[in-house]
Amino acid sequence: MYDYDYYSEKFRLFAYEYIFGDKGVEEVLKNMNDITKIYYISISTKDSYVGLTNLIISIILIIIILVSTIFVFLESFSKYFEFISIDFWLVSIIGLIVLLSANFSDIGKVTSMKCHIKIILVSCGYTLNIIPFFHKLILNFPESNKFLYWLSKHRYNFLIFFLFMDCIFNSLLFIKPYGVKSIIVINGQNFESCETEHFATKFILWLLILSKFLIIILITGLLYLEWNIKETYYHIRLLTPMIYINFLLILIYVIISNYIKINDYTMYFVIRSFINELLIFTNYILMLGLRIIWGLVKNKNRKSRFITDINKKFINDCSQDDIPTTTIIKTNFFNTNETTINSISKEKGDVNIIPSISTSSQSKSKKSNVINKMIKYHNQTEVETNSIKEEQTFSKHFSYNHKSYIK
Repeated sequence: MYDYDYYSEKFRLFAYEYIFGDKGVEEVLKNMNDITKIYYISISTKDSYVGLTNLIISIILIIIILVSTIFVFLESFSKYFEFISIDFWLVSIIGLIVLLSANFSDIGKVTSMKCHIKIILVSCGYTLNIIPFFHKLILNFPESNKFLYWLSKHRYNFLIFFLFMDCIFNSLLFIKPYGVKSIIVINGQNFESCETEHFATKFILWLLILSKFLIIILITGLLYLEWNIKETYYHIRLLTPMIYINFLLILIYVIISNYIKINDYTMYFVIRSFINELLIFTNYILMLGLRIIWGLVKNKNRKSRFITDINKKFINDCSQDDIPTTTIIKTNFFNTNETTINSISKEKGDVNIIPSISTSSQSKSKKSNVINKMIKYHNQTEVETNSIKEEQTFSKHFSYNHKSYIK
């Protein structure tokens, strides 16, 4: 805090402003109090409405997420949630809630333990939220191998591995725990923030952050390779913007937390909470929200179409002796016609992207071969049929057959 000389100087200055100036007693007393007072976010509205507002927003988001979980179990919405199994949907949704609960650690006085709790909630929450999709993308790789076969049998081991890595990183942070730094604001409101003073703590924290960026980069690569696979065509297009936005928001959060100095305690809290809540809201909309909305619209249209067909059939039976022709509409994900996907298959999937390798082309560099292979995967429209497909039956069962859950 300030030394006595500085405190005495500021105190006398504020006193003179009241005696000889035009400032009121309440303003002067507040300024005197602010010299040593430490402000923090609270649900009390005495100093600010920020804490209470954030608490209400967080609770509303949690309720919306929990209510939306019901649609994952409904049979009429099963095809909109077929990308991953029900249990992995639940894991991902729990991750969103854990991420959101990290905001609660900012309410109240800042302590070293709260700093650690927030990092634990953010790292583990994001792992739970994103790893189920990472697992599915790996299994959906266009070419089979032994690792994919093993992964299809040990999906929970895959999830636990990343959670274990989070636990290791967070445990190592306790060797040199977080400190609490007092941020002194001249003629303003002082506050405190989490501080990593030791090099080892900073190094481990950066390793934790880089591990999340690495996962995002790997997911981005898989999204490119699987971009035209018909089975997951629309799911990939929902997941892609989510991953890009995640990368951007996490990057902004890291930059603001480490390189931008903010001297307003409410703004310091609001910016960090807003980024976290925006990430959660974005993931919710692209994971669940759009699927639910599209399902509601399509199910309503399907009912209307069914009633219309019944009415037409009844009218035709009454007015004609001819047998009416029944039109069968084949639907896929989001009840969309397959014309678009099939056209892609004809335009790209049937084209020989990699020319036949002649004797003279054997000397091509490995880099060129890798690029050609990536282009081939990108334009591939089908996943290789192999034994891994059989091992994914468990996942498919949970995605398509919801009756066992709702009976």
